[in-house]
Amino acid sequence: MKIKLILSVLTIGSLAFAVPGMRPVHEPTEENMETVSAVVTGVRATGSYDIFFKVRDHEGENFYINRGVERGLDPEAIEAFVKGKGVDLTFMKHKSLFDPNGRAHHLVMVSCGDSLIFAQ
Repeated sequence: MKIKLILSVLTIGSLAFAVPGMRPVHEPTEENMETVSAVVTGVRATGSYDIFFKVRDHEGENFYINRGVERGLDPEAIEAFVKGKGVDLTFMKHKSLFDPNGRAHHLVMVSCGDSLIFAQ
């Protein structure tokens, strides 16, 4: 009986802590977006079809287009176009239990000079 009580308390406590941290990313608005200008050093796709941008001077931060490959974007073509160039990366300001420091940046727009690469 005592073990059941302890397990119940631990389960409820874990859920109370975890559920608020699994907030969905909201729709982009001017209040919840930020733009950084950076030089792209690489672009790659992941097994989950996300497209990640590696950028200079932002070590430890992940800039990604969620499901970019599924949206018809070609990571190799993007890399050929933007590598070594300055881009503007507009992303959602979002923190969660899994990213408490807000280092994973869900991109809503990517532009390079006058060229729009991606817009959500």
